Amino acid sequence: MNSSSAKLPFIVERATELFWRNGYEGVSIEDIVKETGVNRYALYQSFGGKKGIFFACIDGYCEDAKMHMLDLLAEPGKKAFDAIRESVVEKLCDGHMVDAGCLMTTTAVDIAPKDPEVAELMQSHTAELKAMLQASLSRAQAEGDIAPTQNLASISEIIFSLIVSAGVQARMGLPHEKIRADVDAAFCSLRYFPS
Repeated sequence: MNSSSAKLPFIVERATELFWRNGYEGVSIEDIVKETGVNRYALYQSFGGKKGIFFACIDGYCEDAKMHMLDLLAEPGKKAFDAIRESVVEKLCDGHMVDAGCLMTTTAVDIAPKDPEVAELMQSHTAELKAMLQASLSRAQAEGDIAPTQNLASISEIIFSLIVSAGVQARMGLPHEKIRADVDAAFCSLRYFPS
């Protein structure tokens, strides 16, 4: 691995911070140069430009969210419904989310309507996250935490809507304790307790 490729995770991490707090249009290549210490030429060589860096940031952000849920699902003795709930609620307590909202949500609202490439990327990641939620909910249903008659696709849509709503509310500056409590209460209402 050459020194340029070794810096890629660092560049994506620092650029993600910039895009998260300032939005796509509020970040320039020069901002990324200053934040990372990597020169403009190297950034263009590695990513092809600002949009390429942004796409790498969105990919990394979504991959991190998926891995967080998978790690919780893999914990011995952890029920799937609890893992899903904890994954969402813990993300809402992330310092970045509290200050800046959800990067996917702000991107979907601010950039996707104006840029078909960004819209396509967001739709792709959204479909992956919903499919992962639905597969995890299938396990929760098998464990008896969701009624066997429930439509898992609908529940995954509801959970995804909760995530989006929480991201918007965080961006609006609502107290994260309230957002977390509301999302936790919504999850409790989705859980099925057999009689």
